[in-house]
Amino acid sequence: MRKFIFLFIAIFGFVIFLIAISKLFNHNDLSFSKTSSKNSISKNNNKDTILSNYNGLLIPALSYENKLEGYVNLEDEFIISPKYDHCDNFNGNFAIVSKSNKKGFINKKGVEITPIIYSSLLPFSEGIAVATKGNNKVGFIDTTGREILPFIYNSAWDFSEGLAQVMYTSNDLGYTYIDRYGNKIIENIQGDAPNPYSNGLLKFTKKGKSGFIDKTGSIIIQPIYDFAFNFSEGFAPVEINNKWGLIDKNGNFLVDPKYYFTWGFKDGLCHLISNCKDKNTYSVCDNYFSDKYGQIKIALDKEPNLYEYVSWFKEGFASVKKNGLYGFINKQGSLVIPCIYESSNDFNNGIAYVKKNGKYIYIDKSGNCVLFCSN
Repeated sequence: MRKFIFLFIAIFGFVIFLIAISKLFNHNDLSFSKTSSKNSISKNNNKDTILSNYNGLLIPALSYENKLEGYVNLEDEFIISPKYDHCDNFNGNFAIVSKSNKKGFINKKGVEITPIIYSSLLPFSEGIAVATKGNNKVGFIDTTGREILPFIYNSAWDFSEGLAQVMYTSNDLGYTYIDRYGNKIIENIQGDAPNPYSNGLLKFTKKGKSGFIDKTGSIIIQPIYDFAFNFSEGFAPVEINNKWGLIDKNGNFLVDPKYYFTWGFKDGLCHLISNCKDKNTYSVCDNYFSDKYGQIKIALDKEPNLYEYVSWFKEGFASVKKNGLYGFINKQGSLVIPCIYESSNDFNNGIAYVKKNGKYIYIDKSGNCVLFCSN
């Protein structure tokens, strides 16, 4: 989770809810343990093909020589010299780096596009990043490093669909949404944070119930749900009487509220959870994935396709856990990468970060190790 002092959840009950849910959806032991540049790619017959598939990919790594971090390519060579206390993964063309508890941005050439002066940063979203200075006031910077909105906010979150959620003081009665010029577009929105616009709509809360408004502040879907998440891929998860379903942008149900939980659509499929043995942690459940017509496309509710944990899909693969170890299924529900890893992360740019035999490595979608492999 992003470690920024201004990122908080406004409603304590919502925090407790997310903590319970996170026990299901957080992968086991996923800290990005840095690896020495002395590690090398595993020897295999298709090494050249593997490397060509990920040309330009840069990965944070720790140098054993000076105990600082930089970025290596898939040939395990430092492309950006190890000179930082900490390096985040690249998000597009930019990455957050840290020195002496201060943060800044670099590009893929290793050029510092901002000075390393900020106490916290969020990655760029729509070409704008949230930044915090030493006085704990929050502002916004662009990809040239220019501070485009003043550091006057008590808290702020990413731009999404042209608007950013902010609070001017801790005493604000609700959230304000501003445009990229700092103009107030909508004010006094009740709800939680972060709560971005998505698919043109924004979740709001009234008398403890959730509904949705558009960018003019007009109510599009009345606040009748006990809880809701934002729209994704045209649909939003909603809760009624402790059961979850999925609505479209007209408030019509695509999936009736009969499931223990759903995060909604990701990568073209909606993950639906039912019949959990442990309702507090949502573990050892029946897992289903539906399409945008509400039809179940994958059913993981019987052996051998019954898992202790199932993630959502990303880049065509979902992580699953069986007998305490992780692997990956494809969109046909077939186990294509066996459950042999102690921890796993989603695929990103065609590779996934996993832990095997106590060591962290990167694998491709065929299960081949591509970085930090044992010789």
